[in-house]
Amino acid sequence: MPAVPPDTYLTLFSAAAQHAEQQEDQFRKGYASELQRLERERAFAHRRHGLMQRIGRALDGGTDGEQARQAVERVLAQEFGLDPAIEAHQPILEAFHAVSDAIEATWIKDPPDSRPMADPATVPAALAAFEAWYLARTGTPFMALYDVYVQETPVVDW
Repeated sequence: MPAVPPDTYLTLFSAAAQHAEQQEDQFRKGYASELQRLERERAFAHRRHGLMQRIGRALDGGTDGEQARQAVERVLAQEFGLDPAIEAHQPILEAFHAVSDAIEATWIKDPPDSRPMADPATVPAALAAFEAWYLARTGTPFMALYDVYVQETPVVDW
């Protein structure tokens, strides 16, 4: 039986080691990016929850229609600096009206109002639709606006 040159089987072991290393690297990269995605999704979920809590407190079940929309706009102004007087902000605020309307529709209505109370799941669906619209319009997620640091500048009277 002829002897097998050592380079032949060592080459096979080397190739197997390189393949295992590549698989490990791919796993680590995939794991890191998946972990990053999950961390971002968790942060956005908490941001959504906090935003909806602040909106709920602003509405307090007592405002409706245009008053509700204005209350929500005030919250959005406080949170993100969105101002209805600024033309570039108007489409964003108008698109968010669907969320305000969904919240209002879930409130228990007084007996004279014959409209049935809407399913609470319409609120997350309305917010998801708004966020999808915002992402398509700007290329960035709406909840990423919390990542934008706005430095406060003092008002100086000369």
